[in-house]
Amino acid sequence: ISPAQKDASADSINEFIDEWLHAQSLEISEYKGAAQKVNIQVFPTGADKPIEFTLQKHNDNTYLIRNDLKLRYKLSDETTEKLQKLPEPIEVDEPPAAEQTPPTANPQPAK
Repeated sequence: ISPAQKDASADSINEFIDEWLHAQSLEISEYKGAAQKVNIQVFPTGADKPIEFTLQKHNDNTYLIRNDLKLRYKLSDETTEKLQKLPEPIEVDEPPAAEQTPPTANPQPAK
């Protein structure tokens, strides 16, 4: 992730990757415009080079453009948000520490 995020947990990074793996567009169309400046690169495992995208806002819609395939993916606002930033870490409430009772002295047998 660039720029690096010092508070990023392994869980939030995995969730972010899952969002990219399972993202769906509302609509796919041919992109007929000029090549856009790339601002997102995805590095698939085993690939020689990254897949490059441009995120573009146009008429209150957000599009993910893939210049090499000349495709434009229309995204929902929710998907747009999830693809742009890591999920907030989930704070887990720590369970209360078990109450410890002081050890009792071993009673001496009566004589």
